[in-house]
Amino acid sequence: DTLVEMKRFSEPLLLLENVRYYPEFNYLSVVTNDHRKVEGERVLQAILVKDSISTLQVRAKFGDYPDTGCIKSELIKLSQNEIYDCFTCPDVKNKKLHHFGINIYTGQSRRILPEDFAHSLLSGSTGGALETWDIQQLYTNPNNGNLVIPNTPSIQDRPPYPLVLPDSFQLSVKARVGVHINNSHFTAINLKVEDPNQESIGMSHFVVFNKQKGEWHRWDVQGSNTSVRGFDNWIAGNIVTSNVMLVFDQQDRLIEKIALNRVSPGKEARRQKGSTTGIPFDFRIDFYDLFYPGILFAHNISTGATINWSTGQGDSEILLVENEMIYYRINDRIYSVPLLHGTELGESKLLIKDERVPDIHWAFFGG
Repeated sequence: DTLVEMKRFSEPLLLLENVRYYPEFNYLSVVTNDHRKVEGERVLQAILVKDSISTLQVRAKFGDYPDTGCIKSELIKLSQNEIYDCFTCPDVKNKKLHHFGINIYTGQSRRILPEDFAHSLLSGSTGGALETWDIQQLYTNPNNGNLVIPNTPSIQDRPPYPLVLPDSFQLSVKARVGVHINNSHFTAINLKVEDPNQESIGMSHFVVFNKQKGEWHRWDVQGSNTSVRGFDNWIAGNIVTSNVMLVFDQQDRLIEKIALNRVSPGKEARRQKGSTTGIPFDFRIDFYDLFYPGILFAHNISTGATINWSTGQGDSEILLVENEMIYYRINDRIYSVPLLHGTELGESKLLIKDERVPDIHWAFFGG
């Protein structure tokens, strides 16, 4: 099989930012730098791939918020037909945050209120050390299980998050936690991270709320920076950790960074020069001080079963889980492997090998 290019967004001088894919809605969202040609505008480009591959292009105008540096924020579902791709515009002079969203079906925009972020849809993060994080930050209340959304300048005005942590999962101190996945099946919150050291690659401690069962469970996974993505009832991703140890003083100020110098496996097989499709994986992990041991996983939120497997290649990631099949990438190859009884993997099948594959981080099926 071969790759066939369909150039929907790309141009030689066009930078793609904030690429996110939401498998539940078959929605791919991209912000491009085309806005720089017209001051005060950015361009939201999107693909709806449910029935046919169609492109929506909307110019997001920020004329009311000059020189504020509007940024892409989250996808919000207010009703069945009201799903908004949102932007946040900080108004530094007046100490305010302005939010607005673009309807992914109609392209029409509307103001988004702080409390609307209680309905954020979150897809998680890809592999490949890319800046594609789709994570919502929350703060805990040490006196109860309440969580608040910090999207207002005033602490007192912060809206509550709709989920309350059970007593057994509550933190004893005020802390910032991250909602990594929120879809119609479950919510996954990273409550605590253990940093790596010379002997360990650290740990990420998640709590998961199963919306169908109305139940919580704890899920621990190796790696202080592990990336997770949500696909139906599955949390899938690859283990990632920091490649430095951070040393803080008693005032919690950073005083030293100690390099761990771990080398992500399979470096000799990876491209070390830039190409028209992207910069090398090793450039990115060195820039962010990350170590990828080449371990993939899939955790079933209904059964609690977790499947782990080693690829022997740091630049590997899960692209899609659909119809009891996992599609994953190992460097310049993409494979499929069936899920057997939800607890183990069948035999892998090579789908494609191509020099452009290292820069593929999303997969979906069009009608």
